[in-house]
This record gives sequence, C-alpha cells and structure tokens, in this order.
Amino acid sequence: MTDDRRQVRTTLTSIDPRSAARIGAAVGACLFMAWMVAAVLLYVLLGATGVWGRVNSLAGDLLGSDGMSAGMFFGIAAVIGVLEVGVTVLSVPLAAVLYNAVAGYVGGLRISLGEGTVVEDADGGSGTSDAVDAVAESTAPETPAPVSGAGAAGWGVPSGKSTGGAHRAR
Repeated sequence: MTDDRRQVRTTLTSIDPRSAARIGAAVGACLFMAWMVAAVLLYVLLGATGVWGRVNSLAGDLLGSDGMSAGMFFGIAAVIGVLEVGVTVLSVPLAAVLYNAVAGYVGGLRISLGEGTVVEDADGGSGTSDAVDAVAESTAPETPAPVSGAGAAGWGVPSGKSTGGAHRAR
C-alpha cells in the first residue's frame, strides 16, 4: 500500500515577538483563570474541613488579629495571579527574541507540515494542500553545496543558502 500523503518540510527561522506576546497574554489569562479556580477550590475545601477556623484561631492567638478573611485570601490570590500573568506576558516575547538569536546561528527548527495544512506565501497569498506541491518545489534545494561547520553536523543552514523562509505555517 502506498502512502499518498504529501508533506512540506520547512524551517522556522524566526518568531515575531509581538505575536509571541499575544500568545503569552492569552496563555497568561488562561493560567490566571485556572489559578483563581484552584484558589476557590482550596478555600472551599479548607472551609469544609474546618482548617480555616483552626488557622484563624491560631493566628488570633499568635498575632492578636482576627485571622484571614475571604476577601484577604482572594485578594492575595488575585495579586499572585496578576504577577503570574505579567511574568508570562514578558517572558514569552523574550523567549522569542532568544530563539531568533539562536536560530540565526543554528538555522532554526525543522518542521513537517502535513496534508491539509494552510501555507501562506510571503506576499500574503494562501492555499490548502493544493499549494503544498508549489511550496515543496519552491523550497527544494537545486543542488547541494559542500557543508562545513555547524551545517555539517546537521545544525542550521550553510551560509548563502535559503532556509525557505518565504513560506510560513499558519
């Protein structure tokens, strides 16, 4: 039986830091929601088992305070969650910049796009798997050149060779 699936092999050579920041913001928002749901579950669980009452009475004996109210608990949880979102939103674009710097040296991440993948040209045109043949033909090397250095070890692309960066996975 023959395998008639078509694949496009390309190299991811750069990531736009602004795009990475948008993804980081979305991931951060999801993490914040998960954090707050976990805080609610923890508060309800500790309240149902009577642990909050014991912790509040211990805090009252040791510190002379009334203990921790629900508002204080959720306020602290929200502040920690907002800090988590901030760290995520700032670290993801930084990771993209670092990836771009490393990919410039080693050539990027090689990926294979399968049947039904939408491929976008550098000029903005797109197509489905019918465009896969055109992309595969346009990114295929004409003749292999002698490779030395990092390229010889399978790292990156030899200098002067195209990485197929005119096409991006979408």
